[in-house]
Amino acid sequence: MAWYVYVSLIVLITLLILGLPIPLVMFGTTLFLVVCGGYSIDFLFPNAYSKLNSMTMVAFPLFIIAGGFIEKGGIGEHLVNFVNLFLGRVKGGLAMMMSVCCGVFGAISGSSFAAETVIGELMIPRMNEAGYDNAVSSSLLASTCMLGSFIPPSGMMLVFCWLTNQPVLACFLATMVPGLVLMIGFCIWSYIRFKNDPNIIIESQVPKGKRLSRAIRVTWKSIPALLFPVFVLGSIYSGLCTPSEAAAISVLYAMVVGLFIYKKLRAKDCVQIFIKTCCSAGVCGFMVFCVSMVSRIFMVENLNSMVEGLLNSIGGNRYVILLCVNILLILFGMFLDDSSAMYICAPILTPVLAKFGIDPVHFAAIMVVNLGLGCITPPCASVLFMGARVGKSSLTKMLPSTYSLILFVWLPMLILLTLVPDIALWLPRVVLGYGT
Repeated sequence: MAWYVYVSLIVLITLLILGLPIPLVMFGTTLFLVVCGGYSIDFLFPNAYSKLNSMTMVAFPLFIIAGGFIEKGGIGEHLVNFVNLFLGRVKGGLAMMMSVCCGVFGAISGSSFAAETVIGELMIPRMNEAGYDNAVSSSLLASTCMLGSFIPPSGMMLVFCWLTNQPVLACFLATMVPGLVLMIGFCIWSYIRFKNDPNIIIESQVPKGKRLSRAIRVTWKSIPALLFPVFVLGSIYSGLCTPSEAAAISVLYAMVVGLFIYKKLRAKDCVQIFIKTCCSAGVCGFMVFCVSMVSRIFMVENLNSMVEGLLNSIGGNRYVILLCVNILLILFGMFLDDSSAMYICAPILTPVLAKFGIDPVHFAAIMVVNLGLGCITPPCASVLFMGARVGKSSLTKMLPSTYSLILFVWLPMLILLTLVPDIALWLPRVVLGYGT
């Protein structure tokens, strides 16, 4: 492999760690490789264009628009009220409610940051009033909001499929079971952590004569929010719609609910959402275009063969290989944001690991868990910093409970998923017949 490839990898990772804008780093790396390697633009552009000429490219901005409508449309508030019917009077119930609401909201919006902002602003003040430790609540919010990356439609999984040409539906389903297991794990952790806390105030009991009427009223108002994932995911997995068509349906449904049912969405909100979507889609499209060119050069320069040889040198055992890959992804997640790590690792590692018998859909689930873990692990920890801001808490005070969540929830899930591929592959096989 030529010297300039090694230099480009070092420069690429260094610039990303230093925090330079990802599109500029990718573009600069592309120019460096083109100049030093003497590659023709005519050789690189067709492959890069084929990546952009994809229906996944259509789904990505549509789900961003839907997520924006959901965030501004009042859906989160009614979702929280509905879950409160079941967990409001349980010791530690508000913490468990945060986990469930983030999971369901993630399934509706496909965005971890949207879940963190909306659910955090609704739940953190309520938890503070009930006597919950603010730092613990904020760290739990940072972890549970990542469920938006697991339960479909997942924006991170769309990017993975976009970069690696894997089936979108199979990858969506691969993270659903790990996401549900993580949600249960967060609920168990919350119950153990708060069950003996004397400072927590349990919600006062509703008089018997008003319980049923209150439950009916709250449920009725929550139905539009609860039906959202049913419509979107049901249309995909029933075969009625492609993911891109379902994304369009989600935009229409979220707009109708926000404008005419909950009446929280305003015209100026729609304008801001469209502007934000154009910026996000443009940046992601430009990054994918540059990453595609860089990946093509790496392939010509046999970087994949070098990585394959390196993995063979450690014995070729799939579990040893997965251990090394997990460590690598955790380190990437600690120093880079999830998007940067995905753009760098997915195109290189996916075809290499497939040669060792590791299913790409299984690896997709492993990668998303690793990058979710990286988002709450310092020093980068973008989601943890956002949790501190939303919860108005000190990051230092959040670290003990964050490390506890990593040790007792995240790492056991990652180990289990790595050792038992069926956790990721069972649902794609049952629903889609994947791999049969």
